[in-house]
Amino acid sequence: MAGPAEWFVHPDGKAFVTRILYSRNLYSTFRAAGGFLWIGGSQSDPLARYNVNSYLTLQLRYSF
Repeated sequence: MAGPAEWFVHPDGKAFVTRILYSRNLYSTFRAAGGFLWIGGSQSDPLARYNVNSYLTLQLRYSF
């Protein structure tokens, strides 16, 4: 199952935020998920200064 893809561009066009998530059942009891959040843009824009908070996530879940 694919997850949501979200994005935001600052009104002046100097900063953006992108988030993509993906999830898939591996077996009846395992689920793998991954995604990333990317913040970027010109350092003169206050939103783009949070680019150090960009991240990648991987997750393996087991249900019993």
